[in-house]
Amino acid sequence: GLDCADVSLLPRSNVSPYIEVSVDSRRQQQALGTLARLASGRAGRVLVVPATELSTRIVPPGTLAAAEGTLEVGEEVDRQQFIESLVNAGYVRVSSVMEPGTFAIRGSLMDLFSPGEREPVRIDFFGDEVESIAEFIPETQVTSRKVSAAHVYPPTPAAETGGPHSRPPQQSVDLADE
Repeated sequence: GLDCADVSLLPRSNVSPYIEVSVDSRRQQQALGTLARLASGRAGRVLVVPATELSTRIVPPGTLAAAEGTLEVGEEVDRQQFIESLVNAGYVRVSSVMEPGTFAIRGSLMDLFSPGEREPVRIDFFGDEVESIAEFIPETQVTSRKVSAAHVYPPTPAAETGGPHSRPPQQSVDLADE
């Protein structure tokens, strides 16, 4: 049988493929997370895709797989460089993590909500070593379970790759107008 972990959803964008503005960043982040999990082989056995999204351009799988990162317990990470890479990738630093694409820092703790993940993670550093990682519930900020690794997906499409809501090639627009 199937359970929730076996099913991945590529959400409907509600955006015309002919404009460059995304009206719903949550859906965009969920789509990027789903695509990143697909590219890395971590998606469920079933992918649900609305018919309207079948012709939408997406970030190439190789680009997403290359942009994914993983933090593991015991790993040495230059913390300051990691923070800079999050900001450069489009993550937003906030005081309390509630939404995908955000992170917060309090002393040795870093809360991070990677798009496409069900729960954010709390990473406890000892210097530059990842001492522990635990998922937590955003509404209560209480940890729910320890995990051995955290997957970090890009929160926004890379400008040079064209994202899920990027304009189609001019040739496609011309053909559609005929």
